Amino acid sequence: MNNYTLLIIDMQSQYPAACSDKTTEEIILQIEAAKQNDCGIILVEFREEPQYRESNSPYKPTHVSILKAVEGYNRAAVVHKYETDGSAYINDFLEKKGKDFNTDFFRVCGVNTDICVAQTVNGLYENFYKEATFIIVEDAVNTDNSLTVCKYGKMVINGKYNPYIAFNPDARIKFL
Repeated sequence: MNNYTLLIIDMQSQYPAACSDKTTEEIILQIEAAKQNDCGIILVEFREEPQYRESNSPYKPTHVSILKAVEGYNRAAVVHKYETDGSAYINDFLEKKGKDFNTDFFRVCGVNTDICVAQTVNGLYENFYKEATFIIVEDAVNTDNSLTVCKYGKMVINGKYNPYIAFNPDARIKFL
């Protein structure tokens, strides 16, 4: 069916938000649904640039349970990024190897909602896929950050933190 591409951003153990069992379980449910629909799955991992890579890198691979959920699925790929906005690396993969992945509709999960997830979605929208729709799966995103402000406004409204302010309000982004 291939009716969307599932993006899983930074589910690596160096991020406290990625260590939530609830978030991991919800992402595995998203993986199972994507596989049933023959959708492309992209696991995005933050890494240091190759020329700076050390053997004792603080950046870990995606959680084992998530990797096991995609194991053997031929429409899953790992994409490394070297900055908070992974959109250029995702686009590079899609242009070179993921030509049969859907670029009109993305489902997005991972961490940290207000930084890497938001910046990657914003980058995909602003630089590559202006007509795409992005569904942020709220049960499958998490954050351990508390930015006070971003380029779209204050992150705290009436004393409550809202990580979704970090998403471009002009983009076709829906929260599910």
